[in-house]
Amino acid sequence: MESRSQQHCPLCSSGISSKQIHAFRRGYLTCPRCALVFMLPEYRLAASAEEARYLLHQNNRADSGYCQHLRRAIAPLTSLVTSGYGLDFGCGPSHTASELLEEMGYTVTNYDPFFAPDQSALEYEYDFILCTEVAEHFHLPFHEFDRLHRMLKPGGWLALMTKLLERGQALTTWWYAKDPTHVSLYSQVSLDWISKRWSWTMQCSSEDVYLLRKALSCSRTRGTIQMCGSSMT
Repeated sequence: MESRSQQHCPLCSSGISSKQIHAFRRGYLTCPRCALVFMLPEYRLAASAEEARYLLHQNNRADSGYCQHLRRAIAPLTSLVTSGYGLDFGCGPSHTASELLEEMGYTVTNYDPFFAPDQSALEYEYDFILCTEVAEHFHLPFHEFDRLHRMLKPGGWLALMTKLLERGQALTTWWYAKDPTHVSLYSQVSLDWISKRWSWTMQCSSEDVYLLRKALSCSRTRGTIQMCGSSMT
């Protein structure tokens, strides 16, 4: 079933007047400019229902499979950043990634709007930011990626883990879109738009893991953002 809807893309702000895609009893639009597929706001879960769904996840330090999953992002990141201060953005309730990194000698701050909501964590610049399976939950991806950009020191790295919608893949049959908290779905075109918009260099480490580096020439952000720890090595 399809119907007309007019919205602005929450990533690139392009105006969209196109047919909705209906999948899993929810409505989505596809941006013709950055290829973001995003859930229409009226289909999103309420915040309480979203938090309850996250609490169903059995992800913790004792789960060796989950730890190995996180190391898929941690290993390539730590090969590029040999010391420094980092942020686990969207850490979830277990804080497992920060524990793994701290065991390797890094200092890591946790932030999550539900489980570690201390806003002071967003007032610093970091050598690296870990963002594993978080970007697909962004209601306002431009706002979130811009915030990540401002929180990175010049030359800092963002480790992004998310599934990409492949060319020709139907949303109605893609298991990753079935999760009702996955409101922003990206493709390679979307990541290319993101890296160009913030002048990040990007490399793909492995399936679903992307390392994005902030330009060294970026000037320091003025205002509330403060330096956190030492500079990159």
